[in-house]
Amino acid sequence: MPSVQRKSKKSKSSNNNSSNNTNNAQSNETSKQAYNYQVLSFHDPKLAQIFATSSICNVYKFNIDSGEWEKLECQGTLFIYSRQIQQQQQQQQQQIDNSTNAKGRSGRSSANSSTSNINSESSTSADKGPNDAGDNKIDPYPYGLMVLNRLSLDNFSLGITPDSVARKYGLPEMEVKLEDPFIMVEASDGEMYGLWLFHEGDRPLVEGMIKWCLDAQI
Repeated sequence: MPSVQRKSKKSKSSNNNSSNNTNNAQSNETSKQAYNYQVLSFHDPKLAQIFATSSICNVYKFNIDSGEWEKLECQGTLFIYSRQIQQQQQQQQQQIDNSTNAKGRSGRSSANSSTSNINSESSTSADKGPNDAGDNKIDPYPYGLMVLNRLSLDNFSLGITPDSVARKYGLPEMEVKLEDPFIMVEASDGEMYGLWLFHEGDRPLVEGMIKWCLDAQI
């Protein structure tokens, strides 16, 4: 009997340690997520929800003239996330519709009024979030990809435009495909970028998440 009691106490102690370790791991993960959200929202105030991360990402850019990949001075954690633009889009579209109706009533031409505010600038920027749209421009990036750079102050930022949004506003459609070791992304400005992820298992997951964003019906 004494030996059975000691075994029972040891088992209970082991269970308590396991429970404490689990709680600590969950607490650390929650703190990490909160920290990532805080840092990322500083660079893109429209951040809504983080979908995917990969801890080590190197960014390359394809040089058309040389036909080779050029490594950019950018290495850090990659994030894919959604952005809060729906309400802003609805308000801007309502303003466009009101303006169009007013012009129609006055007999003036309203051609191209629905596309005059479309952001046709490059979707990549240094430390500015996926887009650099002004207050009066429609933001075509409901999703974003960002690499928080450990090598310099310039982050890599890429707005993700779903095909449905691109067709709606007459923008070029983006493309993504995995060709190891790169996840190749053709941005809406025609530039080709290569994302090299240290963790090989993250590569198909990140590619799949970008495809999901591009296929979203918005």
